Amino acid sequence: MMSKNNVKIMLIDDDPINNLLNTKLLKKHSLLFDIQIEIIEYQDGQSAIEAIQSLIKNSNVLPDIILLDINMPIMNGWDFLDRYIKFNLPITLYMLTSSIAQDDINKAKQYKQIKKFMIKPLSDENLNTIFENL
Repeated sequence: MMSKNNVKIMLIDDDPINNLLNTKLLKKHSLLFDIQIEIIEYQDGQSAIEAIQSLIKNSNVLPDIILLDINMPIMNGWDFLDRYIKFNLPITLYMLTSSIAQDDINKAKQYKQIKKFMIKPLSDENLNTIFENL
């Protein structure tokens, strides 16, 4: 894929400290790739789905990447995915979670929309994966 200069990343995670850490890591790493990033955060799947619906409805720019947690209140990552896949969007989605449960890893493999299952926090390897696949 051709690398983009401006990238919009959606973080969906109920932990504000994880969001802050991931934002800092993504911004720092984006400099290595000479990419400008915009990060939008949602603390549950429901608000993220509503935001995506609004972006589609208003013909606004969709995110290029979604980093999705599994365990969240209101709407968890799996429920988000079940709603999200109906949109059939060309957004690169990564599962970014603290779960190391084999059931979650196996379940993630059932979704063709999930590019990679990643364990928090973002490692250099996973950051490279994200930016090299733009």
